[in-house]
Amino acid sequence: MKLVFKGKQPQSQYKLILPILKKYDLEFIPKIGNINDKGYEYEYIHGLTIQQCIMLGDPIEQTDIIEMKIAMDHIFKTLYDISLKEKDALLNKIMWYHDPILANLIWDFQNKKMTLIDLDSICFAERVPISYINNLIDYL
Repeated sequence: MKLVFKGKQPQSQYKLILPILKKYDLEFIPKIGNINDKGYEYEYIHGLTIQQCIMLGDPIEQTDIIEMKIAMDHIFKTLYDISLKEKDALLNKIMWYHDPILANLIWDFQNKKMTLIDLDSICFAERVPISYINNLIDYL
């Protein structure tokens, strides 16, 4: 497994969230390595982001968009379910992905699998702003 290091980002909640996510076998994020005060390591994921696919002129069909939306719904539901299981550690707050831009998403067209590559964008809050959920459709 090739690891990539990502330095600490302002406002990141990685020191609380990544150890929780590391306990689960999640197919939609890279495997998480070491986590410390300077940042964290994660598995390098081979593949192009959706943005790179578009820039290269790869066709994205309506069925692809629907499948991507279904995958994102699954990811949000899984993060919500983990939030319920980990409610004490998360202070009764909900985990969600707040930066689903096309440059942060790898879509495996063959296996119909979405991978979130910006782990710092997984955060937690008392509520998920409805504008983020509605805007997910705009990103896909």
